Amino acid sequence: MTPQGDTKTLWLKEMKEFGVGEDIKFARFIGLVDQSLNDEENLSLRNTPDWVKDTICLKVLIEGKAFLYRYRRGGNFQRFFFKTSNRDIEQLVYKRYRVLTSYGKSLIKKNTFFRKQLSETFKCATPNSLAISEIDYELGDMIKVFWPTMNAKNHP
Repeated sequence: MTPQGDTKTLWLKEMKEFGVGEDIKFARFIGLVDQSLNDEENLSLRNTPDWVKDTICLKVLIEGKAFLYRYRRGGNFQRFFFKTSNRDIEQLVYKRYRVLTSYGKSLIKKNTFFRKQLSETFKCATPNSLAISEIDYELGDMIKVFWPTMNAKNHP
């Protein structure tokens, strides 16, 4: 909506960010997004992300010294992204994948590279002393990590 109250339609490529009221904000992201499926029947045998260059809208969850974003598509597809003053927006990498054993069974394993990304970003302990090794790739844990950075001076 324009300042005059008129409605205007924009294409994703035309906008950088937009908000809905005062509390909801989205940012455009152009870059690599992991397209790996997460349901058990369709897990890949590769532990690396299935990167595809895409243009998507990220919901801004936390703004501060470090930014936290979330991308959701459908019920089971969720990705977290982050940005700091010295890093552009990038995806926090998490991927479940299948490993075939020599006995013909399959095991589900996890690529939790997002923990390394977070430990490099928050070189000291996480702002609220949550151990990086205990963080799960879920909204609650991500909020716990990023929330204290909103006003912190010694974090990214």
